Amino acid sequence: PFPPTVQGAVMALSRGLVPRDRLASVQKYLLANHYDFVSPLSYLFAFKELYKMNSDEADQEVINTMRKRWAVMVARKMPGTLGEQFDDKSYYCHDFGPIPSAFLGSYVMGVRRDGPIENKRIIIEPRLGDLIEVQGVFVTRYGRVPVEWKR
Repeated sequence: PFPPTVQGAVMALSRGLVPRDRLASVQKYLLANHYDFVSPLSYLFAFKELYKMNSDEADQEVINTMRKRWAVMVARKMPGTLGEQFDDKSYYCHDFGPIPSAFLGSYVMGVRRDGPIENKRIIIEPRLGDLIEVQGVFVTRYGRVPVEWKR
């Protein structure tokens, strides 16, 4: 037998393969071990699973992860795309770096589609973590949604 991997855990969660009686333990494993990811692409799935936990701890962990893991990429200030990996030895020709932007709009600002797109409904439900204010414009298929939150 092979030991569990965080990549296996996040994909099993993402695809609904985790039995209900083991869901909490796999979520706890992901929360504790996601820093093992080498590629930002893994967070496309991990952030969604962390937000599904619907807890203050998981919400804060997403924000902390964005701050910590993307710091090297943001500090580079290179034009073009961001890196393929978190360290500074990364290739700069991939678009995996901006993954947090989708979650900043849909979870931190809180603007998400509510139901099928043809219903033209959104839900606004911010998950701020320790942020004291958030401001931005979320662009939907049907127009712009300006959002501003202050504690």
